[in-house]
Amino acid sequence: MLNLVYMKTDQIAAIKKSWELLRPIMRKTGVLFYEKLFERAPQVRSLFPENIFEQSLKLMAMIGEVVNNLENLDYIRDDIRQMALRHQEYGAKPGHYNVVGEVLLDTFGEMLAEHWTPETEDAWRAAYQVLASAMKEAR
Repeated sequence: MLNLVYMKTDQIAAIKKSWELLRPIMRKTGVLFYEKLFERAPQVRSLFPENIFEQSLKLMAMIGEVVNNLENLDYIRDDIRQMALRHQEYGAKPGHYNVVGEVLLDTFGEMLAEHWTPETEDAWRAAYQVLASAMKEAR
């Protein structure tokens, strides 16, 4: 059973507001994320397909699903568990979650520019920690 920690209302609002700004540029955001990830952690490149475009769309769709369910993460509990198991099959290690989280926050910060406030960053960091902890637990 995954232990999902719930987020504060103001954090959820900050995430949803910033996600609305990212949605129109999600393709570019997803590709930029993978470019940054492979630059910062080249050892994970082999875990992904050569053409990263489709993978970037899957990533952004998954993030959208999480954002849409922040008020009720129990609704996607099984999805999170299945995603964790798939990542494990692909070769993802618990230590990879830290670099992925940092790159994700850096990418969102770059794409949101002046809309990336300390409150927004803190909210996304909290959301990522909830998800990463649940995925590590599901392994």
